[in-house]
Amino acid sequence: MIMEARTRLAQKRGLNHTAKVLVSNRYMSIFASAFAPISNIFMSLAPVRWIMQILTGIDKRRAMPKFGFSTFIRKAEKWLAEQPKLENPVDKVAYFTDTFVNYNDHKLGFAVIKFLRHNNIDVIIPKQRPAPLPAVVYGDIKTSKKDLEFNVKYLSEAVKRGYKIICSEPSAALCMKEDLRFFVDNPDAKIVSENTFEFFDYLKNVAVPLDSAQDRPATAKQTPNIKLGAYGLTDKYVHHTPCHLLSLGVKPASIEVLKRLAGIEVRELDGGCCGIAGTFGMQKKNYDLSIQIGRKLAEKIEKSGAGIILTECSTCKMQIEQLTGKEVRHPIKVLAEAFGLL
Repeated sequence: MIMEARTRLAQKRGLNHTAKVLVSNRYMSIFASAFAPISNIFMSLAPVRWIMQILTGIDKRRAMPKFGFSTFIRKAEKWLAEQPKLENPVDKVAYFTDTFVNYNDHKLGFAVIKFLRHNNIDVIIPKQRPAPLPAVVYGDIKTSKKDLEFNVKYLSEAVKRGYKIICSEPSAALCMKEDLRFFVDNPDAKIVSENTFEFFDYLKNVAVPLDSAQDRPATAKQTPNIKLGAYGLTDKYVHHTPCHLLSLGVKPASIEVLKRLAGIEVRELDGGCCGIAGTFGMQKKNYDLSIQIGRKLAEKIEKSGAGIILTECSTCKMQIEQLTGKEVRHPIKVLAEAFGLL
């Protein structure tokens, strides 16, 4: 109902300037990545941030993520091509990376694919465009439909070849499972929707046996090479569950997976919404409200005494780091390092 109302409003009034900029964020990311790290230095300058606020409506106080040089997809395709072929893989997945991994946090993307291959799971990265969430949010039905149709074309081909689609970004998983069906109405879209999984939910329910050690099958190719190393076991972790993960209708699986596979104890914060709500909290008109909403979560984090906060959402990460000054990590990075993969 919300998407329908926003689409009708956009058709009647048109998109405002800030909405147009945020809908086109993929092109800004492409440009910034092409010139990283120079672009990161440039964007950190106060005069530049002030000009950006005028031109884009993004608040100059908003801390923006750093960009990686080139793209993760390009680097990952090269890396995967150099790896030996997996013999009798236990499963096959197609990684839908989304914007943050592809243009900002390449290490996160490598944590995903290295962990999967380490557990004898074949990984491919199909042609793709980022999930068009800003376009969906602001009612740009033309862009939403165009980008989702592109993704359906290539992701459905992967599914038909026996691959499941996994997303390390909850908002991307939600878009490809739920939002997709409102914009693309064909059998291939249904195939994509039914075969898309949030990464840790996939690990819990599909790929990795989570039984106790004595109950695991003895076949090495079907069991992860568990390493209970010192990393992470002496750190204190708390977890923030993103709203889009809750919207998927599944219990967040990362806490259970981290404990079962690496002996890492993580406590859920239950601190409510962080307040950024995707691109909402980036806009100047919403910045103060966004920070106000997130204060309850920030207070819980401070009281927890945790040195590292875990969350699957890239924009939640931005907000929490700005609110607390603490390190925020995706759970897969912790798991991959516990396995000695990063």
